[in-house]
Amino acid sequence: MMNYVLLLIYALFPCICAVARFEPISVNDVSVVIRMIKGNNVSSFDMAVEIFDLDRLNVYRTTDLEGTTRDQLFSFDGLTPGTWFAFRIQYQLHYENSEDPQNIFKTKQEIIVRTRDSHFEDHTKINDTIAYIDDLFITKDNIYIGVASVFKDTKKVITVIVPELRCSKGVLKPLAQQMATEKKRVAIVGAGASGLPSIRHALLYDLDVTCYEASSYVGGLWRYREEETECEYKFPDF
Repeated sequence: MMNYVLLLIYALFPCICAVARFEPISVNDVSVVIRMIKGNNVSSFDMAVEIFDLDRLNVYRTTDLEGTTRDQLFSFDGLTPGTWFAFRIQYQLHYENSEDPQNIFKTKQEIIVRTRDSHFEDHTKINDTIAYIDDLFITKDNIYIGVASVFKDTKKVITVIVPELRCSKGVLKPLAQQMATEKKRVAIVGAGASGLPSIRHALLYDLDVTCYEASSYVGGLWRYREEETECEYKFPDF
């Protein structure tokens, strides 16, 4: 019986993991064509699209669209040749054969592609690779891989790369860095409302706050204690 249950789970796993999303299918020098995939149970959807020009760093166009998943294509025309564009899509799905046919939550997706330099280039080859291997160095125990971005010549576009190594027996990813947990105590010496900003700031960072009311002058001392270290900050008078 357990074998049948496992087979059923494996059979349904692709359906469970399938999430309706968009993909580009054609790109020429002035247009990008996208379609929805993995939307078998979606009857229709509403979407808002923001198009960003990543070379000139401005909003190129915004548009609202409605559609169905019956092999419907969406073409965004009038684009600039040889330019990187980011399509930020926010869409709401409507399901068929469901008790709640309209999903109240909206899904977001970003598609980054580069338009062709010429109309004669192959439209089906999508240039959407923004990171590439720039250097590779192998030693006996380590593999050093240098990764670069197509936006490396500008400081206004930041590319965040999360590396992973796909092997025959699994995927290796770097461990996430966790900040060390420290106990911090704060003593705020002030008067009246002048100490409220300091109290709110301390509580925001989950600090142990002790407040002492002193004289009526504006300002105060903020004494910070962490283990055996003590620092004092004097707020300026307002």
